[in-house]
Amino acid sequence: MRRCSPQAGSIDLAGLRALFLPEAIIAKVDGSETTVMSVESFIEPREDLLNSGRLLDFAEWEISANTEVFGRIAQRWCVYAKSGYLDGAPFEGWGRKAIHFVRLAEGWRISAIAWHDGA
Repeated sequence: MRRCSPQAGSIDLAGLRALFLPEAIIAKVDGSETTVMSVESFIEPREDLLNSGRLLDFAEWEISANTEVFGRIAQRWCVYAKSGYLDGAPFEGWGRKAIHFVRLAEGWRISAIAWHDGA
């Protein structure tokens, strides 16, 4: 479980950025809508949200997962849960993710993520 309760202005997501290929694609599927993002367009609003103090005590954790590896490619399917406080109000949620990885000389990197929040 990853839990985050920062002081305003204290979160730097450089470590998260380093997990991705620079050209990675991130897609949020919501009903009939799909939002496709770059690494930066995914991370920047989340970094702002965490640093503003609007999102507190955030946690996200896997409930179940399955990973398949074939040589230098891998795919992970998971079900996750999340919780925290947004603008002072508690929230909880869950969803499903598919994460694709490639292994480079420096290690595994995310090449794509697609997710759908549960209803």
